[in-house]
Amino acid sequence: FGLDEIPEDVKRAGFGGVNRYAYLDELGGSSLLKQMVKRMDVLTKRSYIQSKALDEVALVSEHADKLTSCMPSVPPIVPLSGSYRISSPFGYRVHPIRKVRIFHEGVDFATGKVGPEIFCTGDGVVEKVKYNFFGYGNEVVINHGFGYKTRYAHMQKIMVNRGETVKRGQMIGTVGNTGASTGPHLHYEVLYRNRQVDPMSFMDLTMGADEYKAMTDKVKEESEHSDNG
Repeated sequence: FGLDEIPEDVKRAGFGGVNRYAYLDELGGSSLLKQMVKRMDVLTKRSYIQSKALDEVALVSEHADKLTSCMPSVPPIVPLSGSYRISSPFGYRVHPIRKVRIFHEGVDFATGKVGPEIFCTGDGVVEKVKYNFFGYGNEVVINHGFGYKTRYAHMQKIMVNRGETVKRGQMIGTVGNTGASTGPHLHYEVLYRNRQVDPMSFMDLTMGADEYKAMTDKVKEESEHSDNG
């Protein structure tokens, strides 16, 4: 579920404080008794830490269906042959404008033209809509919950508003060439707990264009039905 493992130093933590066991001295307790009491304290704390971790797992498990629909697990552009190419993957690269080697925090989908549709990759709420001549250009950030967010940058048109609830497969805008860009493309990021991670690790690359279109058509139909409601 993407939960962090409990650090070993936390799992093995004891209790601090030089005076915690002073009362044993006053009672004339033996060194063996002190060791036993300290050991019980450590075991009690470890049990508490483990129980909190299990509570977190149980909470996520309870919402597994929602997590599945919120996870950013599909491409943001229709995976049709020739519709795009990955011009810059996640990782170190030579920046196309600054000409220095820096870490690229997302994946670039080069489309060769302005206008292809961009789709939301998981259910969520639009957290940010920004129009800019620099940097990311026109961008949208979607909060999917469970620690996940996605960023869509260098867009031409933005078709959602801040605070709007969106569904996986919903059109949110079009590919552009805004901001610090050398050609029409979508810069796409996945963030987990506010740190960029490789989007390709989440993406279902087996999804074909027909399946993708069926997904987007269903979302569009549900939206129109809701509007006519």
